[in-house]
Amino acid sequence: MDRVPVRELNNRMNRFRQIMDKAHSEWKLAIIITKVNQYYFTGTMQDGILVIPRDKEAEYWVRRSYERALDESHFPRIMPMKSYRDVVSHYGDRFPKEVYLETESVPLGLYNRLNRHFS
Repeated sequence: MDRVPVRELNNRMNRFRQIMDKAHSEWKLAIIITKVNQYYFTGTMQDGILVIPRDKEAEYWVRRSYERALDESHFPRIMPMKSYRDVVSHYGDRFPKEVYLETESVPLGLYNRLNRHFS
């Protein structure tokens, strides 16, 4: 299987940030949950979340299958995760109060879990 080239992944991330800057000039952090969107930005789709800070490198936190994500993707920052707590503790108090989240296809149960951890 051919991997999505890192240059293309970088272009996609840059376009996302430009769109967010225009639409939500105050944004600090966005989270991508759905697998199709994860694939678009990382070149793999695992059980995890993609955390996109405005001014820092994005990180793809993978619960299952971390090794497969490493094998399939050129994305530079793939991190192992046991639970959302790992992400929260990694960012600590650098985690902004307002987080942008895709809402078109995130189930209510998942939204509630995210809200509990990333409130």
